[in-house]
Amino acid sequence: MKQRKLLPLMAMTLALTIVACGGNKSDDGPGGGEMKGHFDHEVKIKFVNTYGQKYQPQLQDFVDTFNEIEPNVKIDLDEGWISGNYDSIHTQTISDFATGEYGDLVICYPDHVVDYIDYGKAIQLDSYMENEDYGWTETEREDMVETYIEEGQEFALPGTYCLPFSKSTEAMFYNQERLLDSSLVTYLSTKGISMNKAYLESLTWEELFGNLCPALEKYEEENPRDPLIIRNEGDINAYVAYDSTDNLFITLAEQYGFGYTSVDEYGEAHLEFNNDNNKGLAKTFADAAKKGYLRSPSVIGKSYGSDYFKKKNVLFSIGSTAGVINQAGDFAAGVTRIPQAAGKEAKIISQGPSICILDHSDPERILASWLFYKHMVNTKNTAKWATTVGYLPVRQSAFTSEIYMDYCSTEGKEEKSPELLTALNALYSTSVINNVFTSVPFKGSSSARTQVGAMMTNILTDAVKGDVTIDDEYINNAFDTAVNNILKDM
Repeated sequence: MKQRKLLPLMAMTLALTIVACGGNKSDDGPGGGEMKGHFDHEVKIKFVNTYGQKYQPQLQDFVDTFNEIEPNVKIDLDEGWISGNYDSIHTQTISDFATGEYGDLVICYPDHVVDYIDYGKAIQLDSYMENEDYGWTETEREDMVETYIEEGQEFALPGTYCLPFSKSTEAMFYNQERLLDSSLVTYLSTKGISMNKAYLESLTWEELFGNLCPALEKYEEENPRDPLIIRNEGDINAYVAYDSTDNLFITLAEQYGFGYTSVDEYGEAHLEFNNDNNKGLAKTFADAAKKGYLRSPSVIGKSYGSDYFKKKNVLFSIGSTAGVINQAGDFAAGVTRIPQAAGKEAKIISQGPSICILDHSDPERILASWLFYKHMVNTKNTAKWATTVGYLPVRQSAFTSEIYMDYCSTEGKEEKSPELLTALNALYSTSVINNVFTSVPFKGSSSARTQVGAMMTNILTDAVKGDVTIDDEYINNAFDTAVNNILKDM
């Protein structure tokens, strides 16, 4: 995977020009009206998204400023809004193919786009990106974060079928007050652990489960009046919470190089994860869950570890950087990289939805959709969106824009405030952007993600319950079940 390097954020001191991508006038319209922007008559498009009421004002601002350039393009945000999640959009869009009521711009993940391509609805976007009249200039194209562009090109068909909009990754949020408490730091030093921010930034899974968690457990045994976490019946009750079992399995397979899925040169998909190395990892993590070191919220039927992090029920909460505001509690928290495989290159999963443009057999709707997308991700707007929603900008110049630099600044922000945690999160996210990875999508890749996540949830749940033995036979059956379920959808 090619990755475009970003200069460290705090080392950038020169202000970059904010490029606003406006449309040029064209004579391609059918006539009969005044040429405004690229169109001489009304063109209506639908932007399908799940962003709730909190974010509608910013989206409406994008529409309003776009209409200063293209007044004949009408975008009704209410018409395109869908209640639910990104999978709901995927399901609804496919259903709407039968009636023609599907959107023009649709929030998506690459797994979803595979199906849109299969239905013949996804537009190949390269000709729009490269057009001399309304495409990106060479400078604008080079300004896009290359890793994010490549994510929209990893399909069996050549070309670009989706483009970045709201990107994020995973982070490990930690209870700084508790972990850096002088009494605990002193105790851990007797166990050969130098507990500080540098230690946490370089944490590996081997160190976490082999040294740190056992030392934390021993501390609590020797200091019963000073528990490190609050334990309540029905809560997670572990040192580490990992939100997504899907991401956990896929990330481990990538970090250790043991294989997850792949697509060969002929476009044929292969399920590589059913191997002894990944099975060994699954058993290691089951053991960590059994000991009380690790939990996923799904083990107790919940969604987010942040709820238990704020309750001081866990010390570490691993989740999306886009959910940073939900991690803010009444104590000082830090943000650092998720644990890595010892001796391996750092790998952190790329998250956050992209946008695809769907075909209604109307070139003007496609062009209007492209122009609106281009407007939403100009330097100013991608920085605005990132600071509003908590995602990462998709342009390199946006990282040094005034609005984003202010967002990242820790100066003057109170120690326990959500604003400080948000700034730390943004700085962290920028620092690891060259370590993110994606999985190649294929027909059935969405099912693959779901099935390996369900498999890990079941393994961790059974390990916690302790009523079955997580032995080789159990693990083999779990992996075989996941493979068989995926094959049904391929």
